[in-house]
Amino acid sequence: MKFKKNLMPFTGIFSFSRMAPLLLMLAGGGVSIAISHLYTLNTETFEVKMLQPASAPETRVQTASEAAPEIEIPVPAKTGPAILPDQFNLAFSFPEGADGSDPMESRGASVYASLSAEEAEWMGNIYNYTSMPPAQAAARLGLGPEAVTGKYNRLDEAHKKDDPSTWLIPDWKQIHITMYNGDRGPSDGRSNLKEILSMASVYTYYHDYEDEEAFLQYARQLWQDSHSFHVSISDIYYCDGCIGGEGAGPETATDSEIAPEETAAEENVEEKTAAEAESAGEDISKPATPSEISLGPGYYLELKEDRLSASEAEAEAAEEESSCPGHVDLNISIYTNGLEGESKNLYVLDRQGNTPDDSWPGWTEETKNYVSLLMEKDWAEEYGLRISQTITTGIALGTDEISEYMDMLPDGISQTRKDLIRFALESVGKVPYYWGGKPYAAGYEGNQFGSVVSPDESGRIQRGLDCSGWISWVYWSVTGNRLPYESTAGLVSCGTGIEPEQLQPGDILIRREEEAHVVIFLAWGSPGNIICIHESSGPVSNVTVEEKQFNWQYCRKLVE
Repeated sequence: MKFKKNLMPFTGIFSFSRMAPLLLMLAGGGVSIAISHLYTLNTETFEVKMLQPASAPETRVQTASEAAPEIEIPVPAKTGPAILPDQFNLAFSFPEGADGSDPMESRGASVYASLSAEEAEWMGNIYNYTSMPPAQAAARLGLGPEAVTGKYNRLDEAHKKDDPSTWLIPDWKQIHITMYNGDRGPSDGRSNLKEILSMASVYTYYHDYEDEEAFLQYARQLWQDSHSFHVSISDIYYCDGCIGGEGAGPETATDSEIAPEETAAEENVEEKTAAEAESAGEDISKPATPSEISLGPGYYLELKEDRLSASEAEAEAAEEESSCPGHVDLNISIYTNGLEGESKNLYVLDRQGNTPDDSWPGWTEETKNYVSLLMEKDWAEEYGLRISQTITTGIALGTDEISEYMDMLPDGISQTRKDLIRFALESVGKVPYYWGGKPYAAGYEGNQFGSVVSPDESGRIQRGLDCSGWISWVYWSVTGNRLPYESTAGLVSCGTGIEPEQLQPGDILIRREEEAHVVIFLAWGSPGNIICIHESSGPVSNVTVEEKQFNWQYCRKLVE
């Protein structure tokens, strides 16, 4: 009898135990053999001879004409890729009703989308501090208005000369955002979602890999334990006279000065603790006086008492008319733990994975190796999933760059226009372009910029805004009022039409029809060009600052 391999690819692991039930032994002096669904009868390939016991009669191989009637061997349906420890197995698992053709419908994609949305919301909460007035941020951190109250500023319409409670510093002088890794060293803002998903995939391989809820619960706990951030406000400082001059701010706080509590994704304010005060020999048992404000258990904030003589008060009043009303900086530190590092890596933080059970050996060299092999794979090619590798979604502007652009603003423009430009500049690199994307809320919270969504017409999968949606979001976030229209065509009807020579920072420029677009005017550039801030659908696919030719059909003023 002769056989040949079926053309169907082998999808399982060959073993004699799987073959044995399908072997038919010698019967009636002839041999009839079936070798599983991988083989079919054929007389033109190779012969199979079976060794017989010494006492057995001679056996010959049947010819095709003598063969028994052909036995139809069923071919099982394709079951998909084998389940392996170094594979993202949940990418091949689909909920009931899905046909399995779209990778974004898999259970693996669902888990990734959920974690991506959580990370985006978390980053939105952090970024929201940058758009808050200092007084609002201070209140959120549990500080009183005294922490951001400077001197009288005659150019600030909100300041009343006879009411020091109105002398609030209106905006941040500098914003310092620093990212750290698990060892508290500088980081490039890399997301750890792929690392977490890889660990969860290996862990659930030893359990029920298709239990999406258990997978997500494990991954979410690991994400929460590996993310934290810290926010603080600098002391008030003064320059040589910023009403007509600028001064340098204090140095950025160091990591040791702003180390967070060891809890996940929480807000902190760095002040002197009671224990630190006691160790320094300071008396903290006395009741609170006007020079102290309680911030809660174990914290207090010291305030200076200004007791001025009449002559000193007059001198200070004269100084207030011509010098600096005060500045404060915002300091944000973001901590993300990955697989690297010694004391704070994901393996160390994994409480569930470090508890072996009957089916799970714990994080051994072997199981860690599976994670490494999975991390090395191209998930877009292997599973149809594009995993973001960065927490930030683009290249954001640094403090110095924003200051340089702000210095371009002419004297005498309104505070609202200044706030619009600063907010727009601070959004550079933080809001992906997404065709048809419109804001859900003012500010960053509630918008989940950067989270995974269904692809737009160009295949973009990160939640974001289109050019007109971004304009609407900027104005909504700064003024508190949503524009009546959020399309490019609709914005032509918003505000008041102006001539090009009337343009001021914060006005918008609109072009319609095939190359429809809208931008925020910042300043005039080289002859015939403007410098603008806009949500770009080009290669940057994010908010950017760019010099463009003046070929705009409409100039609109939306604020005074």
